[in-house]
Amino acid sequence: MANARTIGFGTGTGTEGIVVSPDILKEEQNPEEAAARYLREIRDRYVLPGGMETRQFFLAANTTQKFDFSQTVYNSFTLTVIQGVCLVYFGDYTGLTGTTGNIPHIVVSGAIAAASQQFALPPGNFIITVQADNTSQCQGCLIPMAL
Repeated sequence: MANARTIGFGTGTGTEGIVVSPDILKEEQNPEEAAARYLREIRDRYVLPGGMETRQFFLAANTTQKFDFSQTVYNSFTLTVIQGVCLVYFGDYTGLTGTTGNIPHIVVSGAIAAASQQFALPPGNFIITVQADNTSQCQGCLIPMAL
């Protein structure tokens, strides 16, 4: 071990007892794979298509619209309602059209003034259904994000 290389601090000519992360050693042994992994992590963190993909909706009273985000991982949604009351369901609830009495997962009202709310969720593939309540039409937009 007299010729072992020290990574990080020290003289670099011996073993000074410095703890070296196994990730550092893997990067040293295979720098091409490490670079590719870093690029994937950067892409996943900052470049996924979840950045500001606005989905607008304009619903008559008691109608629904489904948004299928099942092909991309998202962990946050911003919902803006500029008119009416929006009932939000996680899953395909398009069968609710024309029905009342179902308990929504989220309710956002833009009846008096426009409202925006952001919802943080565990990362996942979501299908979201929005429904206008039975009193009036509903207008707004849904923005999925990968934060």
